Amino acid sequence: MGQGPLEAQVNGVPAEEQRWLGAEARAHYLRRSSGPISNPSEFDRQALGLFSSIENCNSDIDEKIAGLHECWQQEGFLARFWDWNKLQTTWQFMASKLIGRDRKMGKTNGMWQLRCNWNRLMLVTNSGKHSGFEMAPGWIGPAPLAPREVDAPGVM
Repeated sequence: MGQGPLEAQVNGVPAEEQRWLGAEARAHYLRRSSGPISNPSEFDRQALGLFSSIENCNSDIDEKIAGLHECWQQEGFLARFWDWNKLQTTWQFMASKLIGRDRKMGKTNGMWQLRCNWNRLMLVTNSGKHSGFEMAPGWIGPAPLAPREVDAPGVM
């Protein structure tokens, strides 16, 4: 169901949509945590850090996903189940919202890329290996802004 090779869409992710995704994912994750997290686990801290990186369009998103996977693997059975549930429901909720936003925008390549990026969250809990969802090989964010040239007086 792709709209072309992912590599061709490197510069197409809308920054404002990625910022929205990070903020909304964090809000949903916190709701799934039965209210405000007064004593967050290491997994919670790392998940919230991942959502902040997405919101800020940072370049460390893949590293945060890998770190969250390592943290999840080291947890006990009940903690793993609870964290899988929080992350899975956040992924599902936001994936459906992304599809709706993509439809409103006219199914753009940038939104398709963002959805493929978002599917990378399934790697945290090994849910993505057999999911059948298109997954980006690495998080491809918005194109960096070109540096603005400034005319400064007296500078040559």
